[in-house]
Amino acid sequence: MAYDWTASARRLLKGVGGEQNVINMTHCATRIRLQLKDESKVDEAALRADPKVITTVSAGGQYQIVVGNDVPLLYDAIIGISNIGSAEATGSADSADASDGNEPAGKQQNLAMRFIAMISSIFLPIIWVLSGTGLVSALLLILVKLNVLGTTSQTYIILHAIGDSVLYFLPVFLAATSAKRFKSNQFVAMAIACALIYPSVITLASAKSVHFIGIPVAIVNYTYTVIPIIITIWAASKLEHVLNKYLPSNLRNFLSPMLVVLITVPLVLLTIGPLSSWCAEGLANGLEWLWSKAPIVGGLILGAAWQPLVVFGIHWGVWPVIINDIALNGFSHLSAPLLPAVFGMCGAVLGVFLKTKNKHLKELAGPATITGVFAGITEPAIYGVTLPLRRPFIYAVIGGGVGGAIAAAGGGGTTAFALPGGLTIPVYIGVGNFSLEMIGTGVAAVIAFILTLTVGFKDIPEDSAASVAAEAGTDADHVGDAQADASLAAAPAVASATATATQTATETKVIAVGAPATGTVVALQNIADQIFASGALGQGAGVNPSDGRVVAPVSGTVITAMPHAFGIQTDDGVEVLVHIGIDTVKLNGEGFQSAATQGQRVEAGDLLSTVDLAHIAQAGFDTTVITVVTNSQQFVDVVPTDATTVNAGEPLLSVVA
Repeated sequence: MAYDWTASARRLLKGVGGEQNVINMTHCATRIRLQLKDESKVDEAALRADPKVITTVSAGGQYQIVVGNDVPLLYDAIIGISNIGSAEATGSADSADASDGNEPAGKQQNLAMRFIAMISSIFLPIIWVLSGTGLVSALLLILVKLNVLGTTSQTYIILHAIGDSVLYFLPVFLAATSAKRFKSNQFVAMAIACALIYPSVITLASAKSVHFIGIPVAIVNYTYTVIPIIITIWAASKLEHVLNKYLPSNLRNFLSPMLVVLITVPLVLLTIGPLSSWCAEGLANGLEWLWSKAPIVGGLILGAAWQPLVVFGIHWGVWPVIINDIALNGFSHLSAPLLPAVFGMCGAVLGVFLKTKNKHLKELAGPATITGVFAGITEPAIYGVTLPLRRPFIYAVIGGGVGGAIAAAGGGGTTAFALPGGLTIPVYIGVGNFSLEMIGTGVAAVIAFILTLTVGFKDIPEDSAASVAAEAGTDADHVGDAQADASLAAAPAVASATATATQTATETKVIAVGAPATGTVVALQNIADQIFASGALGQGAGVNPSDGRVVAPVSGTVITAMPHAFGIQTDDGVEVLVHIGIDTVKLNGEGFQSAATQGQRVEAGDLLSTVDLAHIAQAGFDTTVITVVTNSQQFVDVVPTDATTVNAGEPLLSVVA
């Protein structure tokens, strides 16, 4: 029967004086770390009586509850029953999905605002690379229009891959950032996205019928899409959390990823794929009908809806209709409102560029305007600027609607398929009234631009360390380290040691655990951390390092990896945690250069990390490299070396099995 983590969460909250006594809560590899308003309200006896609490300690301005490998399960249970904000990514008290940066943390938002905050936080880590590669696409279009490059040249093919790759593989990027948002395994999420855009799966879209174990499947091309993958990873995260809760710890590490991918991918193909296809087909049919009855109304609706459709990824359903029209008639009127819609977004983001006092926003809005104007790529503008600010996005929608109606009134359209942008304007020549197409485009840009400058928006304060990131619920300066801490704890966050073993006549087995660094041996009880020193996390020893090279003490699989701690599981079932320094999670990765990654097989002596010891010491942190066998209770004994100094790789511990 699965353990009732919710009951433990309630006991913990009561033991710390109630959630109203909690200012901030985070967790690292083994501990829940709390910043409390009044520590005198803590009932330590009640906390330690909980079967999942190893011990408690107050240190460094934090109240720490030591849980061990299952810390993420208890943490998630607390979040699930309380209004305590998650600060894993930011280290602040702000909720990860609380506000948009313009409102106080903890203020309740409606569903639409929470959705916008979620989308913004998911896109934020990739906005710059999306913007940068978009500029490559814009430059490439210019070179083609100037006849400097031909579209069949090898140089063009390479540059096109550079410019288009991020958009093409967008689901994979979004899978990784969505997994961070939903607190699930990033690599499992990326595996799901890769399966959905795998070439042979995409090829099935052209087949007359596709079946999976006898069930009809509607294959949809998921490349370039946004919302489907976010929904998919959200669902996968729920499944992963359930599996991690119920699977035994010795099976969880490989069974959970296998089952999540094996269940999620077919489920998506059977549900989201047909739903997306149905929505896109319905949209296309509706637009064709509307255009035949009232093209001005159609232009107004499509011009206003185009950018929201981009957000949901449904806009791709319009393109097949446009391409079919061009093939049959030599032109398509449905593309008339698209140019005004794009320039409406460009006008809004240009207005933000001129009006905002936030340096970060200016740096993002400038390139986003360029990629939108020249290449018609508005994703950086949408996800990085206008959607997080909300009002400029609405202004762009208004401008696109008005401009789209004007363009459609003139019977405009395109004679060839091309993404709407400044460099593709020539394809609009020869269909309807080209002057009205250009007037509609200009009106859309001017309306959005003027509304942004005059009616305005609530600017993001410049004094925020990473203001746009804060609004999305993620600190861009702390990319991944605290999240990696959560990931490390999410699996059995400890590494196991394999080494030479000797067999005695009584079947006693001794497994050697090497020193992770060269230096002076520190007895466990002398380590300047009460939790490690007490043996609560397992038996072991420390090394006061003489250099910054930290190596694997055993051979095995790196279950999880983060800048300041590594977990390795050996083939013999020994779980070893290598923790570099004390409380160094607070450095957010500064001074650490990891050489090992999660899932990697390492041999004893392989480099795990290169550490800037001087930087850590100057920051006021102890540099002791601690090695503990976290499942010590499963063995007869864990005996530390008698040596006072060791070289990296020399015996530090002997695990007696």
